[in-house]
Amino acid sequence: MKKTALATLAILTLALGATACSSGGTAAPAASSPAATAPASSAASASSAAASPATLVTKAGKITVTDRRANIEKGSGAAITITPGASGQARFQLIDPTSGGNYADFYVFNYATNTFLRHHKSVAMGKTYEYTVDLRTKKLLSVKDATGKDLSASTKKMNRWDSAEQENVGFMETAETYFQKTYGKSIQDATTKA
Repeated sequence: MKKTALATLAILTLALGATACSSGGTAAPAASSPAATAPASSAASASSAAASPATLVTKAGKITVTDRRANIEKGSGAAITITPGASGQARFQLIDPTSGGNYADFYVFNYATNTFLRHHKSVAMGKTYEYTVDLRTKKLLSVKDATGKDLSASTKKMNRWDSAEQENVGFMETAETYFQKTYGKSIQDATTKA
């Protein structure tokens, strides 16, 4: 009996070890996190140092900065690109904090339309959604799928509108607070008064 138990334990150990080795030895990230989206990065970008998060750089008419430690959404970093002007916009591309590679998720603060857009890939559902929030009223305006189909009515029917609004307004406010604290100005001022 003892030998059978030891043999079974040895087989299980070998099987688990083989599984870990075949998957690269890393666990899959949680389905709801941006980390669930494989970053599009190279080994070279993994070894390069990120710019100081407090340094906004103007190049070719755009303001950019990358901060791997931004922690705006579930531990992700952010590569921020601002197209300045009265009707400019700021794009927050969520990135892997280790490699700097892009996740599928991003935000756009659009001051021409006074909207915040959150583009989110749900790995658990295998779908991509775009949530649009009014920057002034902080109310959810629409939910669309990757093809642009409006899902607002069905989201309301399933009683998910309020939670979607709360979640996306939260992400918007977190990005705004991060930017203000890190760069000493609002996203709107950095975009429209640059």
